[in-house]
Amino acid sequence: MTSLDDYNFEFSEDDECYQLVDGSDYESDYSTGKELIIEENVHANDEIHLRYKSLSTDELYDDVMERVEFVRTITQLSTDSMIILLRLYGWNEEMLLENYTENPEEILEKGGLIVPEHCEKRGLRDEQNYTCPICCDDYEFISVFRMECGHEACINCYRTYLTSTLKKPKAPTCMSCNLSITSGDIDQIFGNTEFSKKHMFLSFETFINKHSKNYKWCPYTGCGNIIYSNNESTLNEMLKRHMIPEVACNNKHAFCFHCSTEVHSPSDCKIAQYWIDKVRDESTNLNWILNNTKPCPFCGTSIEKNGGCNHMACQSCQSEFCWICDGKWSIHTDNYVCKFQNEKKDSTMNKSISKRFTDGYKMFIVHENSSDLDLKLAGTIESKIFTLQKELGISWIEGQFLSESIKILLHGRSVLKWSYVIGVFCDPSHNLTHILEQNQTMLSNAVESLSLKIQIKDPKAIIKCKAEFHDASSLVNGRIIALERCCQELLIKGICKLESI
Repeated sequence: MTSLDDYNFEFSEDDECYQLVDGSDYESDYSTGKELIIEENVHANDEIHLRYKSLSTDELYDDVMERVEFVRTITQLSTDSMIILLRLYGWNEEMLLENYTENPEEILEKGGLIVPEHCEKRGLRDEQNYTCPICCDDYEFISVFRMECGHEACINCYRTYLTSTLKKPKAPTCMSCNLSITSGDIDQIFGNTEFSKKHMFLSFETFINKHSKNYKWCPYTGCGNIIYSNNESTLNEMLKRHMIPEVACNNKHAFCFHCSTEVHSPSDCKIAQYWIDKVRDESTNLNWILNNTKPCPFCGTSIEKNGGCNHMACQSCQSEFCWICDGKWSIHTDNYVCKFQNEKKDSTMNKSISKRFTDGYKMFIVHENSSDLDLKLAGTIESKIFTLQKELGISWIEGQFLSESIKILLHGRSVLKWSYVIGVFCDPSHNLTHILEQNQTMLSNAVESLSLKIQIKDPKAIIKCKAEFHDASSLVNGRIIALERCCQELLIKGICKLESI
């Protein structure tokens, strides 16, 4: 089992790989760790931050109604009419106002808002011995909804019809003509305001698609929260600097505001999206290759692993080696258990594109799987803090160093994972690429050390190691900063680019 003492964390001031991009060193600037605050877009290496707010669907409804009211004051139409027209125009306020100013009657006609001169009274009424013209059912007693156009139907038909129009972007109309049905009509037909709100909520997808620069759905399944930001100049500046506009909804789901995918720092959106698409296309094949084949370390012949044993024999050169570390099998003596790490470096600078991609994918998956395990570990933190309270009498606040440590650990895993994507697209011959690899190693060591600390189960041992938790978390934070800035420099200088693969 690896311990904190197994790693050498002494930094040399002359060693560039342990210095931050701006020339400052870890010890002087980052001697204390910062809490990873997921509710704010605050990265330790950011100079600018994206301002935003998280909205529930109810809060989005209020925002949308403010927009409706603003446009209504210009057109002097009713709120219901304004909602109908905005839905007709896909929530494009500018185009609606422009067209309405030019020809208001035409727009009202398109929206089904022109009421006939000799009109009926709109609304519900009770009827006896009634035959519905839509379903043709006979009723001794039934509520009937009639529009100004004179068209009517039983309440059962209208409820069925309105339910079927829920997912349509435009407001519903009369079942026999284009006269629009208002939110007030829907409330009357269903006897409450919930259904008309539901109609509005389901039209929000169109609204958000139209205003996608400012509004983003949280991409997490079943969440339903929305992020709003009108900080476009800051967003553009962040993208120019290859920085990630990280946001988090009220449920603490963090994602990239620009591309609506998981947080992919230090990779920029262009490379992250290319990687996601590429992996989606090739992941099945790559997983099989990684799990079942590898080149012989002595002659390069591809060898298939068809069993669980790590003892491999090359049929081409007759060499025997370990599947795990590529070392000679003769040095493995402990019941087929490999104790060696693969420290062999491939010094050949002109690696094939497929090998670079496969190597990057392998490390990406390794750290993604580790992150999943750490997430499961995070689920036990609250019970650990409760145990500390119960058995040792510490306060909840005093136990929060565990929560802070797991946040930093997960952040470190994510940065490490996406840094290997950066590595795939880097010029392998460039010195800064080697510095990237060294920083990856340093962060990996720091992350593994912190992960081991969090796995401690004995409450007394946890409290005894509190200072070590702080130091390990601080170290991970510092290594994150250095790695993110190194990757940012690779992107800005064009050393990392899609064209390199």
